[in-house]
Amino acid sequence: TAPAVHPAAFGPSTSTAPPAIEDSAEKREASSRRPAEPGPASRRERIRELRNEAVRLRREDRRADRPWHWIPPAVALALAALLAYRIFSRPSATPTSTPANVSAPFSSLSATRLTTTQNVTEATISRDGKYLAYITISKSGQAGLSIRQISTRSTVELVAPQDARLGSLAFSPDGSFVFYTQTKASEKSGNYFQIPSLGGSPRLVVAGVSGDVALSFDGNKIAYGGTLPGEEKAAILVAGIGEKPEPPHAVSKDLDVSGLSDPAWSPDGRTLALVEMRSDPSGLLAHVVTFDAASGAAKGLGTKRWRAFGGGLAWLPDQSGLLLNVQDHSGAAAQVWFVSFPEGNARQITSDLLIHQRSLSVTGDGKSFVGIQSDVTSNLWIAPKGEDRNARQITTGLDGMSGLAWSVDGKLIYGSLVTDWYQIWMTDGQGAKPRQLTSEPKYQVSPTVCRGVERAYYISDASGSQQLWSVGLEDGQTKQETNGETQFLDADCSPDGTWFAGVSAPKGLPVLSGYSGKLMRLDRESGKISTLFVGNASLPKISPDGKQVAFFYRQANGNGGTNALRVGIVSPAGGAVEKSLQLPPSASGFFAWMPDGRALVYVDHQGNAFNVWAQPLDGGKPKQLTHFAEGLIWNMAWSRDGKMLALARGNFPSDAVLFTSTR
Repeated sequence: TAPAVHPAAFGPSTSTAPPAIEDSAEKREASSRRPAEPGPASRRERIRELRNEAVRLRREDRRADRPWHWIPPAVALALAALLAYRIFSRPSATPTSTPANVSAPFSSLSATRLTTTQNVTEATISRDGKYLAYITISKSGQAGLSIRQISTRSTVELVAPQDARLGSLAFSPDGSFVFYTQTKASEKSGNYFQIPSLGGSPRLVVAGVSGDVALSFDGNKIAYGGTLPGEEKAAILVAGIGEKPEPPHAVSKDLDVSGLSDPAWSPDGRTLALVEMRSDPSGLLAHVVTFDAASGAAKGLGTKRWRAFGGGLAWLPDQSGLLLNVQDHSGAAAQVWFVSFPEGNARQITSDLLIHQRSLSVTGDGKSFVGIQSDVTSNLWIAPKGEDRNARQITTGLDGMSGLAWSVDGKLIYGSLVTDWYQIWMTDGQGAKPRQLTSEPKYQVSPTVCRGVERAYYISDASGSQQLWSVGLEDGQTKQETNGETQFLDADCSPDGTWFAGVSAPKGLPVLSGYSGKLMRLDRESGKISTLFVGNASLPKISPDGKQVAFFYRQANGNGGTNALRVGIVSPAGGAVEKSLQLPPSASGFFAWMPDGRALVYVDHQGNAFNVWAQPLDGGKPKQLTHFAEGLIWNMAWSRDGKMLALARGNFPSDAVLFTSTR
């Protein structure tokens, strides 16, 4: 996904969107008409073919640009959030059915990759389609802004890499200037700048902007989230920036803007569109809303809602509708959709094997648009004794990112995306004879195995909410294990197989793996449930001896806020935190116990790669276990005998791609 959970624009942003793909440097047809969906085996082969093609293209593209196979520290927090939500998946085999009268451009597309650096987080195309402005993240996590002439691939750096978040890219109507926001890492609000497209010094346009900024089609006004002088409540503000600048005023002072994101001006300047992210009873979050710029009157655009918003909202120049990146169901990859205006009819216009996220922009003739495409790879590796020197890859595809566990007899139970939904799979320690255990088209993640039971337990929304389910390792029969007044997520089974630690969430709340809620204990036989920790906790792990439960949490700082993420440890009976550990800020959002129970292992980013480190519980110095030169680590799990460490390793490249209508 990034991902496809996108932060609201008019509140403090909790993460930046991670990088994203590679596609062919040549134009390729991406028709929305697709053949019948193949079975899991043939689909696995198709994914392997696509991966091999991507590797070949990557090698060819090294003549033009330097590829990167890393994720920098600044993106680690965003990756942690993505890991927690587990939203990466493959899109539906065919576009979602829509009314026959839907007016939809881009019914057939060709795709051209415009960048190949694999570290692009946002991009915009000029009105004439000749120039691309884009943001990249350096190895050290710094954001920079560049401009490229598309026909010649000539590139000029406009803003040098710096320790700040850059965003809200837009060209002036004539292409002479590029607008962007800059927010320093230590600040909640930022500034909006303008810089000449040929290079020069930036000019401050507006200070104190929160989240995304929308530039009008005529370049004379902007809309953004902010607070007026003397006011405490955030609002949608509009300010004139033309020859006669006008101070900001609120579109509607009484409006709750906390769930609104990505403002976009209509071509005539009379309507402001945003994406509203508030859950309905079915758990769908994203919905397009429009505001009358003069009166502030708001209304929904159509009835279609999506599971999550991936970022990016753009009007077509004829004002016939908007494009946006959205996730259609739990676990699905964000795709580009079109919503007609003013009818509000919705239609999916991309349906490929990549994630569409963060930004969208349309050329002045309405025939092309630019977006950010993300790919993700996750392969299972086995590292004897947790060391990389003899580590070997045992699967190819999208395995282990949504969960990884060992059975008592040395088999690996893992989540996989070889089908259109997360499913639970099993293989041996050599990767031989992988077998799919679940098949229902639902969100099924976070497997765990209990000693003495020939079943794998996992989390699924098959009943309409996140609950604990199990599947027979031999017969493949599934069974719902919980169905109480709350949802139950991220279960971990105790070493003796008698109880689970997990996280509860209210029913009706749209949550996924990684949700921070109440830490609970569930008895496997009786179903009795009790509280282990009062406060928000996530991703619990039970120690090898069953005498401790570790989990992520945040301590209150006494000022009404919370401190950095920590790992807390409580007893199986629950109560106060007995021990609290601070992992490095660059650590990813998951951990595991060492087999001897004396340390926790986590993944940290240093240099160009993610590696496994061990943090002793006594507070001693961390020890690096693996020394991979490149690549991400999405997940890990120790074998029951402590001799093997299973890793889900891969990459998450991103680039700007030009889509052009072929009709």
